[in-house]
Amino acid sequence: MQSAFQKIMCASLLIVAAVDLVSCARIQDDEPKKPNPNPAGVNLPTPQLRKFILDGPSELGAGVCGAFEIRLVDGAGQSVASSSDLVLRISGLKHAAVFEDEECESQITVPVLESESDSVVFYLKDDSAETLSPAVSATDGRYILSSDRFSLKILSKAILSFATPSTADFGKVLLNLTGRLEFSFSNSGETPAVLQVGFLPADQTEFATSGADCGEVLFPGQNCKVVVTFSPANKELAQAQLRIAYNNMGNSSQPLDQEITLNLSGMGVAGGPDTSFDPDGTIIARFRQNFAISVVKAVIVSNNKIYVAGYGFNDSTQRFEFVLARLGQSGTPTGWTVERVATKAFGLGHAYANDLAIDPVNNKIILVGFAYDGLKHSVAVARYNDDENLSEDTPFVLDPAFTMSAYDEARTVSIQSGKIIVAGSTKPGSNTVFFVARLTGSEDASVTPAIPAGTLDKTFGEVNSCTTDPTPCAAGTRTGMLRIALGSGNNDANASAVQLDGKIVVAGSANGVFGVARLNAMDGSLDQYFGSAGLAKVNMGGTASANAIAIQADQKIVVAGNRCTSVTDCDVAVTRLEDNGQLDGTFSGGARTYDIGSQTHDHCYGVVVDSAGNILIAGDTGSEQAHDALVMRLLPNGTPDSSFGDKIMGAVSVPFQANAAADDHAFTVSVSADGKIIIAGSTYDGSITQFAVGSLLP
Repeated sequence: MQSAFQKIMCASLLIVAAVDLVSCARIQDDEPKKPNPNPAGVNLPTPQLRKFILDGPSELGAGVCGAFEIRLVDGAGQSVASSSDLVLRISGLKHAAVFEDEECESQITVPVLESESDSVVFYLKDDSAETLSPAVSATDGRYILSSDRFSLKILSKAILSFATPSTADFGKVLLNLTGRLEFSFSNSGETPAVLQVGFLPADQTEFATSGADCGEVLFPGQNCKVVVTFSPANKELAQAQLRIAYNNMGNSSQPLDQEITLNLSGMGVAGGPDTSFDPDGTIIARFRQNFAISVVKAVIVSNNKIYVAGYGFNDSTQRFEFVLARLGQSGTPTGWTVERVATKAFGLGHAYANDLAIDPVNNKIILVGFAYDGLKHSVAVARYNDDENLSEDTPFVLDPAFTMSAYDEARTVSIQSGKIIVAGSTKPGSNTVFFVARLTGSEDASVTPAIPAGTLDKTFGEVNSCTTDPTPCAAGTRTGMLRIALGSGNNDANASAVQLDGKIVVAGSANGVFGVARLNAMDGSLDQYFGSAGLAKVNMGGTASANAIAIQADQKIVVAGNRCTSVTDCDVAVTRLEDNGQLDGTFSGGARTYDIGSQTHDHCYGVVVDSAGNILIAGDTGSEQAHDALVMRLLPNGTPDSSFGDKIMGAVSVPFQANAAADDHAFTVSVSADGKIIIAGSTYDGSITQFAVGSLLP
């Protein structure tokens, strides 16, 4: 605003100096009329002035209080009277006014009255020292002082007002993101306003103005807007005042003591993109150049690495294959990259990996899923070494006896003291049932021949009849797997977890309700102390499927999934069970559903419990055609965490792509050592599906 004030100062100096600047104002007076200047009859000279030119600035700035004068000159521009002969004196004025000559209607801007109580002295003085006092009147809110030669119009001052409320709440804004609001105001007064826009407190950094179309001066009748941004730095309430101070074309020596303020507030909340992971918090990539379609189904954060598993379509073989990728830090201040990718085709047609686990005993990486040859679904398991090339662990085998039916799918894997727990669905009859199998995690060299890793553990599961097992068996041995029917209809196991005591918890859908089974650690038999003879079912209303399990530090069991009441309306559903399989009443009465915003499709596919006991949900939200990835955080009592996310349900929608029509899903969630929330899933832009991994601030 320096240039505006410099112009104003120059104008003020012109007033004080009363220099020979010729105005357009002219005064025509053929017969000057004055009161009798000499009642005593003393002969005094009388000016014989027939034509006057008002000699002074054509525009005067505000901020000049006290008297100033305007000279008279003749038609040739020569001074015909001293400055004391004809003087216009105005005092006590603080804003702006207009001096008008009625003949040429020129204007001279001078300060205007602050209020009716301000004093105005307006008089003509000639060599007789007499005064012509003007009349005073008011029209349309203006003060008008006039004589037979001059009129002084006192204009109303600048009036600034917001077209928006005086209080603005940005609501919840994610850390590392920016909220934006526009505020409009106008000058409804009659004089220009010099503006200063800033914040109170002045040292705040979370609010800023950008993109304002307001100049240094807002003229009468003009509108302008200021764009205010809120970029929260902390997870807390932030407040400030937007201050717009102004005067009426004043100079820089005058304080801008007139102002309007707008109260601003906003809440910084967790769940914003982790810009140290990638500039926008997400990584989208194809696994390999020849893999056209990739879907990530599982993620684990370990040893400062991210491991993701899924499946991709190999353009060369025209088949889906297992895919394992490892992400590491790129060495730059921001950004992770895909370090290594491994794929596996089982020679049985298409292969789809559904889950991932890392054995902490030997650091081996296990992927489970199924292969489909066009006729039947078979369980598929692969193990990899966590070396430079993610090489396949070739001694690892899958027992051929692991065929239970024409429809066998492994959907989840967990580790039990070095042994591998694989669970999913099999179809021995007209309906599917749960299956749970245990594989050896290391070679057993105590027998001849040695039993390699990846073999069914014959101390686990159903008692062997010794009639179906192709190898000799002794009475009391087991098959290595267990089939569980939780009732009529289809029963599909989707998730598994191992408790601290080694007991195995498996969850899924039991004919439209949440179904949970717990097995004893030693032999895999149903735990009779859990639920009803080892089984628990929770009716969530509508048709429900449990898709994920998390075990809390107190051994309570969190089961999450979704509940659908129609083809077009699905909600996130979560329940928590006591260690005995009964509903935990301290968790929202034991079970709860969550409708995210106004969308019709909300799903949950992954769950994890963080170190504070909060429950993190991963899934998607959106319409039937397009979804955004979804992350929710619940407090330990099941209430949505209001400090997390940009929606009322404590949720964050994560668009992996800017394309509004993109279909994005988060299938799994994990927590890094520093508390970052890692999600993984897929994104489809209408032509190609790619894997997507994101990191959110806790």
